[in-house]
Amino acid sequence: MPQEPPPASGSSTVGLQYLRALAALMVLFHHAPWHYPTQSWLVAPVLANIGSRGVDIFFVISGFVIAHTTRGFDPQMPRGTQALDFWLKRLIRIVPLYWLAALWDAKRMVWNHEAGLDTAKDFLFVPHLNAQGLIWPHLFQGWTINYEMFFYALFALCMLAGRRRYLALSGILLGLTSVGVLIGSAQPQAHPAVVSFYTSNLLFEFLLGVWLELWMRHHPMQLARPVAVGITLAGFVMLAVPSPDAVRGFLDGPAALLIVWSTMLWTAGTELRWLRAVGDASYSIYLFHLAIFGVTNRVFHAIGLGGPGLAQTVAMITLYILFASVLGLAIHRWIEQPMLLGLRRLLGRWRVGASAHPLGA
Repeated sequence: MPQEPPPASGSSTVGLQYLRALAALMVLFHHAPWHYPTQSWLVAPVLANIGSRGVDIFFVISGFVIAHTTRGFDPQMPRGTQALDFWLKRLIRIVPLYWLAALWDAKRMVWNHEAGLDTAKDFLFVPHLNAQGLIWPHLFQGWTINYEMFFYALFALCMLAGRRRYLALSGILLGLTSVGVLIGSAQPQAHPAVVSFYTSNLLFEFLLGVWLELWMRHHPMQLARPVAVGITLAGFVMLAVPSPDAVRGFLDGPAALLIVWSTMLWTAGTELRWLRAVGDASYSIYLFHLAIFGVTNRVFHAIGLGGPGLAQTVAMITLYILFASVLGLAIHRWIEQPMLLGLRRLLGRWRVGASAHPLGA
């Protein structure tokens, strides 16, 4: 998922990268049994739940990172300009690669002239019900990106409140999630998709990340590594316990917060380059991991891994995660990074031109 990891007092930048890598691999593990013959233990509620909760970790990290990377915000300077600058950076970071992934996913619909209003909504990050009655875009993992974009838009809007931006953000997100509880956002068919989506308790997880950054900013601390590791493990145990969608953000959010906080503490001084590389490429891995299912299926059948036996199941899922990670690493290296570099250069030139313009300030 799209974040630039910040440093934090008493913590390690690399800890967030490790978590991004782990969260992406958790999602891959969660999706793999959908496409391959599996043993029943692989789709047991606990294992299925822990895999899907990689998203909750991503959301808490997003809130933390956005709060930290905007610490230089100056309420005495033009707020609108700073909010616009923040918003443009987020657009550059998220939109181009997402559009590439969405276009690849919808290529047959576009080629056969079957793309319609829902396809346009997908590209504009507007939630809508699909044919199965779920609030998913055609690139279904894009539902999380819709939440990311909404959070970024709210944060940019709250920057206009200056010093009260965190108070405004807290009020809005708590208000939306409270409405979700009142109307029952766990039943999206009962309400318009936009209402159900934007009142989800999952938004609370972004707010938890923001609050964590504010707390760590003013209360830096260190823990003995065994204690911090123990807290991380306890957080994952909490995530493994299935929770209903109606309260997911309120239960799994605090568990994800514990994981993010404690991991940033105990990873200080560590260096696992391969895990950090996977964390760097986690957005590419997340967006494109479904694109390789067909290829891996053909490979598995060609080498005799098409059956549901235990050894075959473990081999298929392990190899799938490896192949999907390699694909994501390649896309990150050869597409995502060059594209980001070029777009950031364009943004830098626009800033120079805007500052030279009479209305640039």
